[in-house]
Amino acid sequence: MKKASRKQAKELAALARMPDEKIDLTDAPEVREWRGAVVGKFYRPIKRPDSRGKSQDSYRCQHRKGTR
Repeated sequence: MKKASRKQAKELAALARMPDEKIDLTDAPEVREWRGAVVGKFYRPIKRPDSRGKSQDSYRCQHRKGTR
């Protein structure tokens, strides 16, 4: 993740000092009901090739099953 620019850091510091009720959330309202939420639904790990030319997850999968 990139570091915040000075302008962004100032804006974040100003927001941190503001009371919660003063922050405008009309464009992104706070979600209070999480009953149907799913953790990691859209998360896909980055596939990085290793020195054997296979991605690490396929290598782990083959070795977990005992095949090569």
